[in-house]
Amino acid sequence: MVFRSKKILWVLFVVISVTVFVCCQKSSLSTVQEKENVKSSVSAGSHSDNKEILPVKSIYTGNYTNVQEILNTLERYGANAVVIDVKDDVGRLFPSLPVTHNDKNRFISNSSFKTLFEKLKEKKIYTIARVVALKEFIRDDLCIKENGKVKIDKEKMSWMDPTDERVLKYLEEVCTAAIKIGFDEVQLDYVRFSSYFRLYKKDGKNYTSNRLRIDAINNLIDRISSAVHKLGGKVSVCVFGCTIEGSVDTPNSRNQTGRSAEILGQDYVEIAKRADYICPMIYPSHYPRYTPCGIKDPDLEPYKTINACMKLSNDMLESASCKSLESKVRPYLQAFTAIWLKNHLQYGKKEIDDQIRAVINSGTTEQWGLFLMSGRYP
Repeated sequence: MVFRSKKILWVLFVVISVTVFVCCQKSSLSTVQEKENVKSSVSAGSHSDNKEILPVKSIYTGNYTNVQEILNTLERYGANAVVIDVKDDVGRLFPSLPVTHNDKNRFISNSSFKTLFEKLKEKKIYTIARVVALKEFIRDDLCIKENGKVKIDKEKMSWMDPTDERVLKYLEEVCTAAIKIGFDEVQLDYVRFSSYFRLYKKDGKNYTSNRLRIDAINNLIDRISSAVHKLGGKVSVCVFGCTIEGSVDTPNSRNQTGRSAEILGQDYVEIAKRADYICPMIYPSHYPRYTPCGIKDPDLEPYKTINACMKLSNDMLESASCKSLESKVRPYLQAFTAIWLKNHLQYGKKEIDDQIRAVINSGTTEQWGLFLMSGRYP
């Protein structure tokens, strides 16, 4: 009887020991897995902390990378977001952007870009990756050609065709790479056709001023949005201010025929429906005299001009039964002085603040963005 009791105790001891060992192993593996998940998240770039930072109030930094000065600017204007070039105006890419190798790709050589980005992430500043979509100089293999040569418009700019599958794949890769390294949002700029040359021939189709252009741009935005949303990012789209009221922003008046939406391929309401945010560039200096709404010299009246533009935006969305989209409007405001105009105003902090006040007083959105190419704001 004593022997049986000892045997039973021995069996119980073995079972308990094995159970404890297995539990410890599972706990250890779970801890290791959690650590690996954290590592993976950090290496891919984390943007979940900033995803809901609304309303977004941004500044474009251009090539300026002085971290402290940029932080001071954010504080001075009450801004909470920074726009950084990930694909710039000539086609150079953000340093070490993880895209498929191509001998034609060129990267921004200023390593301070990465330092600035990392510092902004540390301070949980909302980061926006500006991607110049269809204007392109470096990747001439993707540019529109005529008789085997890259086609150049009257502003000496070359463009990619938004109906070209190679172009769509390239832009999709650039945009998703930006989100993967930690940007919170992709901002598409120059997502339009050139306002100068209108013949985009592909598969026998002539992409002149008609619905085909709008469909091509909408398709591009849909594709980028779908890819970016899968990674948890946001998409904003910059559009000409003239898309709100129909006049084409170009120095050549002979090109101001037809509706700007058809010429550029930018339909204001349809883009507002597709993107998370729409960013009309309503710079007072870019409006001809007596537009918008009969303002004689728009550049001389920043508050009045922005107020009129916001009203036009609201009216357009309301007339399309899209009043709910008004909160998605994030207008770009003028922070530069239009020295090319004979009658121009010197834009400083007061003029910038006046424009911000006009946006807020519109009563529909508190979002805005400031643009100054140098990134050094007054």
